Amino acid sequence: MVFEAILNGFILGFIFCISVGPIFFTIIKKSLEEKVNRAFFFVLGVSVSDIILVILVNSFSSFFLEILKYKKIIALVGSIFFIIYGIYLFMAKVSFNKTIQDQDLNTERHSFKQNFISGFMMNILNPGIYFFWFAWGTTIHLQASEYKLKSLYLIIVFVTCLLMNFLLDVTKVFYANKLRVYLNETNLKRFHRTTAVIFIVAGIAIFLRYYERG
Repeated sequence: MVFEAILNGFILGFIFCISVGPIFFTIIKKSLEEKVNRAFFFVLGVSVSDIILVILVNSFSSFFLEILKYKKIIALVGSIFFIIYGIYLFMAKVSFNKTIQDQDLNTERHSFKQNFISGFMMNILNPGIYFFWFAWGTTIHLQASEYKLKSLYLIIVFVTCLLMNFLLDVTKVFYANKLRVYLNETNLKRFHRTTAVIFIVAGIAIFLRYYERG
């Protein structure tokens, strides 16, 4: 049972991590443009929101189902957030320095908070994440029902999944940051604009899928 739970947790975490979307590109973008520790706080914000959603799925399933009833509102807010952020990225001036300048302690702490909140909000306002955790949460619960130690199975699967996802995101941060030495301003602008377009398209897609048709 333990081996199967760990294996399923690894698989779920890997599927979740390799999903290419706005979060994925933002992690890469922040790793290229900012210090590693700032990008780490963005990842931490995303992970905390995932932990909250997993707790809701497992402990307050009725409350989670109630949240899903408001998918149109979540989709509208999320799509507006993504589109505005995408337009901001597209219009923002991009400058590239091989060496990132150090900041004073107060400014650095403020940057950590901003990145944490940004990661948390970006994840929590994505309607797709609710359906992902609910769908997989239901599947994992069905698997757990086959074992006597159901609670232990659930804990192992979800802890393994969240830990796997977090570690892979941190790995993205470190490896993407190492690519800075191969970057120039032209390449960074292209990546910046590509990320902006992805956010705008994602915002429009969220609106069309969950709001207009929902």
